Amino acid sequence: MRKFLIAGLVLVFVLGASGLALAVNNVDIDQTSGYGAVNPNTGHFADAEVRQGGYDQDVDIDQIAGDYNLVFVAQDGHGATYDNKIKVDQNAGTWNVAYVVQKYGKHNKVDFDQDAFTDNYARINQTDGGMHNILAGAFSDGSIDLGSPATQFSSTSYNFLDTFQGTVGNQIGLNQNAVGYNRAVIHQYGVNNSLGVYQHNTSGYNSVTSNQFGNMWAKVTQSTYSGAGIITVDQG
Repeated sequence: MRKFLIAGLVLVFVLGASGLALAVNNVDIDQTSGYGAVNPNTGHFADAEVRQGGYDQDVDIDQIAGDYNLVFVAQDGHGATYDNKIKVDQNAGTWNVAYVVQKYGKHNKVDFDQDAFTDNYARINQTDGGMHNILAGAFSDGSIDLGSPATQFSSTSYNFLDTFQGTVGNQIGLNQNAVGYNRAVIHQYGVNNSLGVYQHNTSGYNSVTSNQFGNMWAKVTQSTYSGAGIITVDQG
């Protein structure tokens, strides 16, 4: 287990097992810089980068920043029985960005929770032979959930998720809440894919674009006080 507790201006880089030495890798990172979304403090940021190669990999990243948070995580788990898990929790005075890549393995899971004063952006790819991928969140009632999150909350602006899942038994659940707009672009390939999305905003618009292939199920619920709702689901 590697655990980091960092305050102030930070840049963290962690490299897991590489080459032929496949092993269990666990990384736990806690970063605090400034006061977060409740009391923004410009110039205080958190930045974390994690790369892992192996099996049964766990990454847990918690960031609180007066300005912005940035995360990049890449897991490469070869073999049909390997489980990779990533948890990202971001709270920012301005914006949050999360980039996540999971390759290969089985039962890959990503949990992410973003709370920003302005913008949230997440790009999550679960690809290249991975099976039974889970990106979980939703309800109210776009269904799925599986214990939540994926969740994005913006106090003044927008949320955006771009995600790609491949092969067998994929599940995506997403809960977005914004004053401006919510946008989700979702691609699922393979068989037995499921999608559940809940979007709520007070003055902007909600938009979901989904491409699914193979034994598909999709449910989308949108709520807005004065904006528009756009849903495009293509099931090939």
